[in-house]
Amino acid sequence: MAPGGVYSLPREPSAPAGGMIKLGECTYVDAARLARDPRSVILLPLGAVEEHGPHLPLLVDWLGAEELARRLAPHLRRGGWQPVLAPALPYGVSTLAEEWSGTVSLSRPLVTRLIVEVVRALARHGFRRFVLVNYQADPDHLRAMAAARRALERGRRLRVVYAGFAPDRAANDAMSNPRVLRLLRSRDRNRNGTRESSRRR
Repeated sequence: MAPGGVYSLPREPSAPAGGMIKLGECTYVDAARLARDPRSVILLPLGAVEEHGPHLPLLVDWLGAEELARRLAPHLRRGGWQPVLAPALPYGVSTLAEEWSGTVSLSRPLVTRLIVEVVRALARHGFRRFVLVNYQADPDHLRAMAAARRALERGRRLRVVYAGFAPDRAANDAMSNPRVLRLLRSRDRNRNGTRESSRRR
């Protein structure tokens, strides 16, 4: 609001020093301008709330996804794109960690649907390019992402790519190794967290 109680005209959203606009801090006028800009790329962080041993907090994957998005932004700007950070989806599929206290694991179909509906809602207003910035390596979470991408690219003019942990064999080797999976699923973990700590990726 301008001095004297008169509303000032909305201004173009400006990127901070890090080179990324936060969609959640925009007005609807800002968002409409960004949606019309063919250079806009939505970065959607995908995380998880799950255990990471006795020495790390539950939000490691959530914060990791947002940090990865922040590190991608300058590279996108140098390539002529306008990175726009969407609010993160903090909960994911955490099948391998659901026995540990504090873990919140959603079902694969629900996470797929959440991703699809968030992206489609933004696409409805004009956004066409999306990066699923993921820091959660659980195989079921990655399968949910793959299903979401297939649904989003079917019959629509949307471009959806991955950054971080991606649903392909090379990216998922560590988490799909049979020995690692057996260790992760073991209920035989001792009180001092030795086994729990050793399961970290």
